[in-house]
Amino acid sequence: MAEKMIKVVKYEEYGPPSVLHMSELTIPTPSSSEILIKLATTTVTSGDVRMRSSDFPPLYYIPGRLVLGLFRPKKQILGHEFAGTVVACGNEVKKFQVGDRVYGTTTGLKLGSYAEFIVVPEEKNSCVLAKIPENITFAKAAATPTGGMAALDLLLKGNIEGAKQVMVIGVCGSVVSTNSLTAEKNKYLQQLSKWLKEEKVSPLIDCSFSFDKIPQAHAYVEKGHKSGAVVIIISGE
Repeated sequence: MAEKMIKVVKYEEYGPPSVLHMSELTIPTPSSSEILIKLATTTVTSGDVRMRSSDFPPLYYIPGRLVLGLFRPKKQILGHEFAGTVVACGNEVKKFQVGDRVYGTTTGLKLGSYAEFIVVPEEKNSCVLAKIPENITFAKAAATPTGGMAALDLLLKGNIEGAKQVMVIGVCGSVVSTNSLTAEKNKYLQQLSKWLKEEKVSPLIDCSFSFDKIPQAHAYVEKGHKSGAVVIIISGE
């Protein structure tokens, strides 16, 4: 029987948005502790753009290339945050089941979320995963984790309490950096899920692109004028 193939967007060299191209991979098989997710949405962040172009400040250029790949990218499928539906679970998975709508991040995984399907461990120190509140769309869910967790982490570090007033200067959307990645904690995503359900927070979406237009989405983000998340629609809601 022929193996089922899935579409992915990958890059095999650093460069402009045109290095991103559609390709195919065998659909991943979840292990006993993993979950197979059919992705509905992902995003293009400034971090994705920087990783694709290898556009690092001089001081961080060599360390950045050592982490990402000295001559070519080690992780050839980008995409840091996602939302989708669980379609298969390993027999040791306890918290999720087939049909659950979930969202999270791909930090520490071999592949990113520019793909039709992705395998994610139920629990891992680097990436995070949670169920999407019923009142939240896949687009809004995918636009939440990176910026939401980074903002929550900074608010907690600043000891911001409910009775205080906070002035935010120069707000410009989410970020992906070494510092923000440390903010990825399941308890943060669970808190964001609670606030999303209660409609206390809502992610701002600038625009959306179809899956085959990821190069154009990268070009748009690279201009530096986006005013919210840039969402990629992989499959229908």
